[in-house]
Amino acid sequence: MQDEIYKIIDKLENNDLIKELKDLKKKILSSDEALSLIKRFNESKENLEKYNLKDDFIKNKKELMENKLIKRYLELQNEVKMLAMYINDKINSITSIGGKNEGNKW
Repeated sequence: MQDEIYKIIDKLENNDLIKELKDLKKKILSSDEALSLIKRFNESKENLEKYNLKDDFIKNKKELMENKLIKRYLELQNEVKMLAMYINDKINSITSIGGKNEGNKW
């Protein structure tokens, strides 16, 4: 069974979606514009949490999402997370005792 799991992981890592995600990450990390947008967004997110400053957060989030590289990266990242949740749900349904949502009852 472990061999099958390793094969699945290898397939995932060599998947076109993952390759594009990794490629976009490299492009973002080498883009001064993208890094600046990310930095400003993170700072405004921190200020939102600390001081409830919403205007800068909204403005910086909008600017962040207007960047094509970042927008596509986040879309792909969401797809990967959804696939991971699906896989996790399947594993949980196989390993749980007592029904789908009940977990282990003993």
